[in-house]
Amino acid sequence: MKNKPTFGLGLLPFSHYSGRPTGRMQFDKLLSLAEQADHAGYDSIWTSDSIARSIPRFDTFLYLTAIAMRTKQVKLGTCVAVAPLRHPVMMTRILSTLDCFSGGRVLLGAGAGWIEPEFQNLDIPFHERGGRTTEALRLIRRLWTEDDVTHDGKYYHIKQVTIDPKPVQKPHPPILVGGNSDAAWKRAAEIGDGWVTLSYITPADITHGVGRIKEFAEKNGRRFEPYVVGELNINVGPNRREAEEEARAWHVTFLRGGKSEIMGGSSTDQLAATGALGEPRVIADKAQEMIDAGAHCIMFRFLAFDLQTQFDRLTDQVLPLLQ
Repeated sequence: MKNKPTFGLGLLPFSHYSGRPTGRMQFDKLLSLAEQADHAGYDSIWTSDSIARSIPRFDTFLYLTAIAMRTKQVKLGTCVAVAPLRHPVMMTRILSTLDCFSGGRVLLGAGAGWIEPEFQNLDIPFHERGGRTTEALRLIRRLWTEDDVTHDGKYYHIKQVTIDPKPVQKPHPPILVGGNSDAAWKRAAEIGDGWVTLSYITPADITHGVGRIKEFAEKNGRRFEPYVVGELNINVGPNRREAEEEARAWHVTFLRGGKSEIMGGSSTDQLAATGALGEPRVIADKAQEMIDAGAHCIMFRFLAFDLQTQFDRLTDQVLPLLQ
């Protein structure tokens, strides 16, 4: 049976969307867009995560809390929270609080991370990130569903910890594992409820990833249909040339806003090649290809300076083509 798709909005927590720490902060614009997305019927709002990268940005979870206070229905997702950068007890309590204050709207997208200098800045061994992520997610699940949790693992050691209040969602908020490797897909199959793709993904990559998750799950005696969030970078414009010019200009400006040795992430060419840039039909067709490949939710992220114009074009011109 074909997926009935839902649509999410990626609102990066940048204090200055140009990437340059000059001029007036724009948190009011971000919150306004979140409210508009809620009223327009979007399924979810997603934001990225980092702690020690040199990007002008707000804290991930305080930012989502602010959005929670200004919205009523839209789900609140991390794309993705870097699990090893915070102790799992801290992460569990933060997310439980957010789920309570939002009325049960948290989606935990979590991954292992990839920016080595950020780990160094937080005194966390980079080579341990995979093992820490797996152990942390297992422990978070226990802390969400059990009391008096004692855990003596390789990386984390706790004794009789109870997180109270528990999340509103039962048994717990969805855990969606991020990444594009066998390690990530295995983690999703064993621990997760689904998968969050990378920002530069193709429909073929989605089909392959879903297949690998199911293979790993079946090896462990688990049969399930992973919930898949496909991230799609877009610029809705009058034509491909103008849309790509703005997308490239924005991304280059963003990269210059931080220190290159700690920025990481997708290259401008990767985003241009795998994103959807141009007329509304181009964006709708690419989103439909991702849905047909196995994505349940398409999370649109703007490569543009003018977020309001992009939001209006997406809502009024693109989404009606996907209904």
